[in-house]
Amino acid sequence: MKNKLYIALFIAMWLFSCGSDDNDSTDNGNINPKMEEDTIIGKWKLISVTEDNETELASNCEKKSII
Repeated sequence: MKNKLYIALFIAMWLFSCGSDDNDSTDNGNINPKMEEDTIIGKWKLISVTEDNETELASNCEKKSII
């Protein structure tokens, strides 16, 4: 009796786990086409750091580094 229950549960889990893919795929292969537009590419310099609503200015050494 337990074997039939386990087999039925296994089959049910197997059937329902094979759903459609939730990723928004486009023809050009990008998973999220909006992400390509929103990506900011370039060189960034650190000016300040804000953590827990407290802003701390970067040191001279940190300002020279490129992120």
